[in-house]
Amino acid sequence: MAKPIKSTPELVGKEADIFLEKMIKVENSRITSKQKSFAKEIDKNMKLLIVC
Repeated sequence: MAKPIKSTPELVGKEADIFLEKMIKVENSRITSKQKSFAKEIDKNMKLLIVC
């Protein structure tokens, strides 16, 4: 039988500040050509997987 899933701990204080800074940095960063090609490859592979 599966174990119950624990609730996600809340971030507070300095940990929360660091997390928010990293999240904002990632959201505001530009997409690289490597990321674009990776996304195109994923899209191509997903089209191969979808049968219906």
